[in-house]
Amino acid sequence: MRFLLFAEDAGAAAFVAAVATALRGRGFGARLVATATAAERLKGWGVECDLLRKSDTANQLLADCDVLATGTAINPYSMGLYLIDVAKWRKIPSIGLVDSHQHIGGRFRGDTDNPLAHAPDWILVPDMTAADNAARYGFNMEHTIVCGHPSFDRIRDRRAKLDVLGRAELRGRLLPDAGTRKVLVFAAEPSVNVYGGAYTRSSDYTLQGRPESMYRTAIVLDELLRFLSSLSEDIYTILRPHPASTDEELADFYGAFDMVARDDDIYDLLYAADITVGMSSILLLEAVLLGRPTFSILPRRSERAWCSSVLAGFTPSACTSEQIEKGLSRALRDLHIPDLAQVDAAYPQGAITRIVDVLCAIGRGTHVPMA
Repeated sequence: MRFLLFAEDAGAAAFVAAVATALRGRGFGARLVATATAAERLKGWGVECDLLRKSDTANQLLADCDVLATGTAINPYSMGLYLIDVAKWRKIPSIGLVDSHQHIGGRFRGDTDNPLAHAPDWILVPDMTAADNAARYGFNMEHTIVCGHPSFDRIRDRRAKLDVLGRAELRGRLLPDAGTRKVLVFAAEPSVNVYGGAYTRSSDYTLQGRPESMYRTAIVLDELLRFLSSLSEDIYTILRPHPASTDEELADFYGAFDMVARDDDIYDLLYAADITVGMSSILLLEAVLLGRPTFSILPRRSERAWCSSVLAGFTPSACTSEQIEKGLSRALRDLHIPDLAQVDAAYPQGAITRIVDVLCAIGRGTHVPMA
């Protein structure tokens, strides 16, 4: 069998990265095509791919293909959507690789209002939260497979190595200035959302922040810093800017933190810290997978649906100043370690093996393993 894999953005690249290598390892042809954004991320991981050219058409890319597996993105004009449409016309099995529970209703709608307008034959999702979201939008549950996420397995591998090293040793290396203080990492998020708009204050916000703060992250930071300033205990604080965050958004807050962590590889620091606090950042789930306590501060209750680890019950959340005071005080006091057996049940291990098994079964037209 010959597989065509496509990655549009960084999230899709993370999901697709190891799949082509695993397929080739089983003796199948596997061509990975990526946009410039995804290709840059793949290059950083040492994964070879073909760069999508302006002259490429879906028909040309599918010419030597028996099975299509495409990562997903919010871009309504993604080549992935054209590939799905042409694959259906050519009766080539199509699979959408969904890397997150978020925005499932927008991944296959293109420039329409129909979330199923460009739906593939199958979708592979990382967890039951994503599967439940897909069901709400009308996707066929018999063709929705929970596979875990390759990145989650990489984090588990990192956790196993760090467990051998030990948190005390790692903390001494990374955070010598912290002393005996508890260490809190705040995972910032950008003000611009995936649809090109901005996360700004709205009438349903239950957090207010300072009157002059208009953006979501700034309002949450205002509330967090106000809470921390009320504590008698001195907390060592680390600000983790999102890769898409700008200095303009965060410059006013840099001085309020003991450290600003910009490195791409943040996982050793999350492991060494006592708690990771954020909004709906994927870093909250990744900290949970590392076996560390987390806490989510959200400006309105509806945003709980944006964070997988909140929905799964691993990350406590707060949407008002009073909830922050009570909940984060408790979280800092108790430093609750997530039950890793429950975490592994919610986010299945062995994602690459499961994904490749499913792709091969779909290509052969044989029974597709559902779990």
